[in-house]
Amino acid sequence: MKNKKGRTLMMATLLTGSLIGGVNAKDLSLADTKVENAKSAHKFNQGDWLLGFSGSYNHITAADSDGSESVDVAFLSLDAAYFVSDNVSFGLGTFGLLVPSKGSSVEDTGYLFGLEPNVKYYFQKYEKFTPYVGAHFGYAYGKVDDESENVTSLGLDAGVLVPLNDKVLLDLKLKWSDYDLEEPEIDTIQFQVGLKFRF
Repeated sequence: MKNKKGRTLMMATLLTGSLIGGVNAKDLSLADTKVENAKSAHKFNQGDWLLGFSGSYNHITAADSDGSESVDVAFLSLDAAYFVSDNVSFGLGTFGLLVPSKGSSVEDTGYLFGLEPNVKYYFQKYEKFTPYVGAHFGYAYGKVDDESENVTSLGLDAGVLVPLNDKVLLDLKLKWSDYDLEEPEIDTIQFQVGLKFRF
């Protein structure tokens, strides 16, 4: 009788330990998965899309035949990018370069609107942010000194994406662009702030 009770108690103990051990292992596995997902939530993969917008308001130097002047310039852009690999995206953006009359002492400045194909490389080894570098080419239409202009531009940019959650990222970047205008010659370095949405 005592032996039967002892065997029953032993079996119950082993069964309880097995169940507890199984539950703990499962919970540990789920916890590890959640941690890994949280660490890689902002990482990009081939096939991802980034849609976003950015803007800036800066002083730039515009040079004409009478010399150089500093002017106030507002820059707005919308863009979409597709990841052809985990680290490289190709994108297309629209942009507007506006020179307000207030604060501007160069008469022959105006506005430009255009398209801007771009390519970017992302450094994904960091956990809390993703630095990137890129290059862009632009084609724009605008008015300068009351005359219509077709303008091309070339430029480089470098920035960092900071995830706000697994879908939304803060975009901070420096952007240099050289616009192919005879007068005024416009060469801009802008600090831009924007938001990106990952799909």
